[in-house]
Amino acid sequence: MPKENTTMLSTGTKGAPRIKEIVAPDTAITVRPVKLSPQTKKVRVINLKKQRKTKPEQYAVATSREFSALMKVIEDKFEELSNNYDEKFKSLIGDIKKERRSIGRDFLSGTAEKARNFASQFSTQRIKEQISSIAMWATSTEVDEFGLDPIFTAKAKPLFDFLHDKWWRVETIGVNHIPSTGRALLVSNHSGGIPVDGAMIVTSIFKSHPAQRFTRPLVEDFAYYMPFINSFLTKTGSVRASQENAERLLERDQLVVVFPEGLKGIGKPFKYRYQLQRFGRGGYIKLAMRTRSPIVPVGVVGAEEAFPIIGRIDWLGKLVGAPYLPVTPFFPWLGPLGAIPLPTKWYIGYGEPVDMSKYGPDDVEDDILINRLSETIRDQIQEILKDLLKHRKSIFFG
Repeated sequence: MPKENTTMLSTGTKGAPRIKEIVAPDTAITVRPVKLSPQTKKVRVINLKKQRKTKPEQYAVATSREFSALMKVIEDKFEELSNNYDEKFKSLIGDIKKERRSIGRDFLSGTAEKARNFASQFSTQRIKEQISSIAMWATSTEVDEFGLDPIFTAKAKPLFDFLHDKWWRVETIGVNHIPSTGRALLVSNHSGGIPVDGAMIVTSIFKSHPAQRFTRPLVEDFAYYMPFINSFLTKTGSVRASQENAERLLERDQLVVVFPEGLKGIGKPFKYRYQLQRFGRGGYIKLAMRTRSPIVPVGVVGAEEAFPIIGRIDWLGKLVGAPYLPVTPFFPWLGPLGAIPLPTKWYIGYGEPVDMSKYGPDDVEDDILINRLSETIRDQIQEILKDLLKHRKSIFFG
């Protein structure tokens, strides 16, 4: 490479700086061609080499022509990158705007679809399907001839256990009087406005009896005309009250509960609490004679105060399929809350069984004998109630 004159600046220890002309050696500047990319031409890159220090220090400096070429390449590259960035940024902004419009359309479309799906859940057909699925969730594939559903009963058991153990804290007395095997007819008082005493008798026997026997209560006809209640009673083991149904159950050596007071018992005013009403014409005595079933008297204390009746509206009850609408100090004044029974303390007492096997078919037609036996059973239940009331010290705490 030919030598070129280069201006050098020399500084000394004293005086003003002096400028002089020097000749840089060939090794001061090295220029070699490189290729930055296939699209660009070859350019020369200047390598500045530090000279041997002398006194004063001297450094080699590139010529302005060589330095301008290098800067031109850098500027061109920077401009190329800047243009590319602007184009990419504008393209990105455009894509974002398109995506935003697309997202907006998708959001509106998705929202409308979800709204239609949500509304479809409340169609008549959908509601029927939901009710059917709920019913199947707690429904057995096989039930007995009276409609007892084992799976549904198992699902409802925690409710009965809560009422028995926590709400009414039922205490059972004399449950061993119920035979461990074979048939028996349990005859109980009926009270409380809402006929739940039968459910508590069933629960108390199952929980307290050594054999954990299951009992079938006979329920009045009116309950089977009320929506939902009829299905609930049937699936949990209740049977529609009739001589034929009771005979079939007893012939299969089952326990059956009857309430001879009927509607007169659950609907009597609070002032007549624990005073047994008339036991009808003694149909349960004839039933026990025909099936040769022992009779176990049963007394329930606590139900009268759980739903104290101070009045009744017959015509309004018939509108909803019930024989009457009970009026209590809380219902209907407090609405649905007033229909919740009070958490009174319950006692259920079971008396000694009365043997009925000694009576024959001719005795079933003896009305005097039937009435006398019915009064005897009635008196025994009344005595059980008196004993339980003497045992109870508090309505709510026992």
